[in-house]
Amino acid sequence: MEKKNNRLKNLITGVALAQLAAVVIFGVFGAYKHIITGHQGDLMVGASLFIFWVLMDVAEPIALHRFDGITQRQKSAFLKFAAFDFAGLAGIAYFLFSMGGTGGNGILGAVVYAVSIKPKRENQDIFYGLVPEEEDME
Repeated sequence: MEKKNNRLKNLITGVALAQLAAVVIFGVFGAYKHIITGHQGDLMVGASLFIFWVLMDVAEPIALHRFDGITQRQKSAFLKFAAFDFAGLAGIAYFLFSMGGTGGNGILGAVVYAVSIKPKRENQDIFYGLVPEEEDME
């Protein structure tokens, strides 16, 4: 069962990373050949990051039955970790959009991403049961 779960996890991760890579490759090619505009590129990147989030933070736990038999604390930690991860990816998207000339202060997106990393990781560890119950009470 563990081997099957590892294969499924690797498949989901591979699909998530492959679609990100495809968008980057198509975006670079499209910009070079002038077949996509900056706004189209922004939309592609935003959609790709959203798909990445859905695959990694929603589809993967459901497919691997990670919600079976978890505590209320772990459920709460899942919601927090998914929210922090979404905020971080939104920060990356904002940073990239600003780099593309759509205006705004892109460094704010990078700061949002950086600030979201630690609480995301802490809640992710609680959700996956990597933190003993005594430690996550703090």
